[in-house]
This record gives sequence, C-alpha cells and structure tokens, in this order.
Amino acid sequence: MTITKRATLKLSSMGCVSCKRAIEHGGRHFKEVKDINLDLASGRISVIYEDNGEPVIEKIQNVVSRIGYDAELEDVSEEEIP
Repeated sequence: MTITKRATLKLSSMGCVSCKRAIEHGGRHFKEVKDINLDLASGRISVIYEDNGEPVIEKIQNVVSRIGYDAELEDVSEEEIP
C-alpha cells in the first residue's frame, strides 16, 4: 500500500497568475508530488503527495520562497490507496 498525504499551505499573499503557474510547475518537478493546485482566491496550495520520507512540504515552501512569497503549513491528512 502507498500512503498518500494531502497537505494545505497558506500563502502570505498572492495575486499573480504567472507566480501561481511557477509554483505549480515547480512543485510538479518533485517525483513525490502527484498533484498541486494553488487557489488564488483563497491563497491556499493543495498538495497531494506520496509519503516516502522526503521533506516534500519543505521543498514546496522553498519553491514558494524562491518566487518571493511565504507559505505556512495549515493541515496534513493521510489516505491509504491500495
């Protein structure tokens, strides 16, 4: 079984579509990330990833930081997928 986690991160602020695309594109480069979506209206990033011990959340936060924003972890939940 694979343990899949869903994390939600809250951005400090953002209103730029090109920054949204850059964060989503950057997050998809990590093999653990199965899906990433940034909702500009709520300022939240939803990340679905496989938990293999890699610091996925920190990697996403680094992508956000390189673009000039901050993202704080709000929630993480686990799901088992057979």
